This record gives sequence, C-alpha cells and structure tokens, in this order.
Amino acid sequence: MGKRCLFCGRFFVPDLRVSERQKACPREGCKRARKRLSQRLWCEKNPDYFKDHYFIYVKSWPQRRGILEEGVIIAPRESREIFYYFFVFTIFC
Repeated sequence: MGKRCLFCGRFFVPDLRVSERQKACPREGCKRARKRLSQRLWCEKNPDYFKDHYFIYVKSWPQRRGILEEGVIIAPRESREIFYYFFVFTIFC
C-alpha cells in the first residue's frame, strides 16, 4: 500500500529512489517538519560547529575583503594584481 508519514500520520506512496529511507509524505507541512527535526538533531550532534562563528567569519570579513575601519575601501591583493597585469598588458602589448 504505502508508508505512514511520521508527521501527519497519513499513508503515502514513497519515492522509488529513497523508499526505504523516506519518513515524510510530500505535503509541504510535513516536509518542513522533517527539515526542522533533521536540523535540530544535527545541531544536537554537532554543538560546537557554530562556536566562534561570528568572530572567525563574520567579524573578520571586512579585513579579508580589504575594507578598512576608516571607511576607505581597498581591493584585496589578488584583485590589485589582476588589475595591474591587465593594465600593463593593454598598454605595452
């Protein structure tokens, strides 16, 4: 017949590619509930994954992009080098 959805309790025909592992029916509310459950379980298994995320990635983003605190924007080194090679190539070649 089919499988019973863990979230709404209705029977559904599972996708043939994942029929053994499919837990939720294709209804939008059940898919959202399955995603919330999956994310909660993942966060419980990996509690330190987002530790110091703000200070390592978010706060250091301006420094990595070459933006100074005074409001002056300087391109990162790679961009300056690419621009320099393009400029020299177009003028001297």
